[in-house]
Amino acid sequence: MARERMVTRTLNILEVTALCMDITNAKAVTEKLELTGMTADDPDAVLKALKKAHDDATFTVVSIISMTAREELYGMKELDFFAKAVRLDPETRKRLTEN
Repeated sequence: MARERMVTRTLNILEVTALCMDITNAKAVTEKLELTGMTADDPDAVLKALKKAHDDATFTVVSIISMTAREELYGMKELDFFAKAVRLDPETRKRLTEN
């Protein structure tokens, strides 16, 4: 039996332990949050990205306690990828408009 073709992608994941505020209970909590495509080189940029991704009316990220970077390999069947992916312009890498 032939090996099934896969589309794979290695993701750089930054796991951040952050001090957060749960505003509904007025309590400080420690949360493990994840970001992709970032490094631990610039804590201010990481904090800004965490706030953008996770802050809402009842929860806010206050500060970073620790950061750990790791790589993970993800994949899916090529036919599943073909069914779910959107076509991109090879030059601009932007989504092609369907006519």
